[in-house]
Amino acid sequence: MRILIVILLTWPMTMFGQSIGKTEIIEDYCKRAELLDWNNKSVTEISGELSQVAVDIQKDHLETINHLKETLRTENPEFSNSDVDKEFSKQLIESLVDTCDSYIKLSRGLMRPCPQENETLNLIVVDVDSVLIKHQNLPYAEQYDLANKQIFQTIISNKSSVAKDYVDGFADPNLADESGLYLLHHSKLYYKAFAITEVMKLFK
Repeated sequence: MRILIVILLTWPMTMFGQSIGKTEIIEDYCKRAELLDWNNKSVTEISGELSQVAVDIQKDHLETINHLKETLRTENPEFSNSDVDKEFSKQLIESLVDTCDSYIKLSRGLMRPCPQENETLNLIVVDVDSVLIKHQNLPYAEQYDLANKQIFQTIISNKSSVAKDYVDGFADPNLADESGLYLLHHSKLYYKAFAITEVMKLFK
């Protein structure tokens, strides 16, 4: 999972902001990402290519990038350089998750393979999405915390499905491992909360 966070940070933080300029940059990133050939390549090779896409976009959209960065500084004069980077990073992931399906596909391709579907995991996705929709106005760290608490609550509330899907029931180590990974592969809301929360930790 760590490599996914590293990939998020290879996107130059100075390139993000509001309005039309942001939309153009996101669309350009998506188009270039879709052209990447994943066949017979390692995760390291793929991550290097994604990093290069970010560098190329920064170079090709430099004027827009500089304008967006200055706009953010003007609108938030109290921001330090670190604050600007954090805001850029948060907005980046929000827009990519919301509007760029190829980004989600590429990001999930860098994760471990999705666990095999079962009733318990599907129940977890339904319950976690319900909680995140209800609390989508909360900070992402709080959303992520609520989601992880809901995983436990759903497991406890569905003893029969857990017993059917996991040999050792609640004590099965695969249950906890697969729950979070399955959510990352199947829930955009959970993925967004996870990704932004983890990236923000790196700025502390």
